[in-house]
Amino acid sequence: MKLNTRRISTFAVVGILFVFVFGVHSTQSNELPNAPNYLSQKMLDNLGIKEHVQTPSEIPINKNDAPLFNRKDRLVEVLLADGNTAASLIPYILEDHPKLNDRDAYDLALSTARTMRQNKMTYDQVKALPTHSLLTIQTLGQTSLIELVDVPEVIKALRHTPEYQMVYKYMKNLRPSAPDHIVQIVAEEWVRWRILYPEHPSVLQWKRWLKLLAGESGYNPPCITPPYGASGLAQFLPSTCKWFPTDLGRLRSSAPDDVRYQYRQACKLLGSKSGGWWSQWVADPGPQ
Repeated sequence: MKLNTRRISTFAVVGILFVFVFGVHSTQSNELPNAPNYLSQKMLDNLGIKEHVQTPSEIPINKNDAPLFNRKDRLVEVLLADGNTAASLIPYILEDHPKLNDRDAYDLALSTARTMRQNKMTYDQVKALPTHSLLTIQTLGQTSLIELVDVPEVIKALRHTPEYQMVYKYMKNLRPSAPDHIVQIVAEEWVRWRILYPEHPSVLQWKRWLKLLAGESGYNPPCITPPYGASGLAQFLPSTCKWFPTDLGRLRSSAPDDVRYQYRQACKLLGSKSGGWWSQWVADPGPQ
């Protein structure tokens, strides 16, 4: 039988085109495109999401264990998490901002929830912030917690918190003659430290810590104690400043920024040992 080569050639071409078109289509359907990512790298890290183009064969049988690999699943996951957090914030927001209408309270709850997730802020940390600081969170957007508590408006608002009033009165009772502006700064810094590091020894044993500072300097940073030249709010020795890098010049200043620097350095030194490195100070009164 004589073969029709023209017909065979036609069928071959059609077959090749069929395989090419549908083969490519099949390949494309099995490899989900890596959708444009609306999340920041910090958000991806916080959620544990890894950007990766997956094929169906890579997806675990148990869908609950499947990593988030496309835009839809990422968005749903984030919205569910933010919605739950926002709902838990509503009672707190309405208590602190009773004049907000429903729309603004809703927007504030969601924006705060987003900021909490992006910066790994806990509910307790948010509640520890001063009144109206949630509005600051909304204004600043993605700012971190440590940046937020250093905003001048928030630092000023710390003075209206019950915690500030508590430690301020305690210090004034310990040292009535201490410079008032120094006591105010120390009280602000203590509240700030409590928000950032609620498990820090200076927070957990706050009476012991404030008594220690009173015993060391009397809340009077410029004082220099002979014969070793200890100076600053926490009376750092010059030798301490060498192995625990500290600016000795700033220890002998009562300028507000320098007093904050002294307090933070002292807290860092205290927290550098598990349970608190209390033995670094001779004025440590012991557990209270």
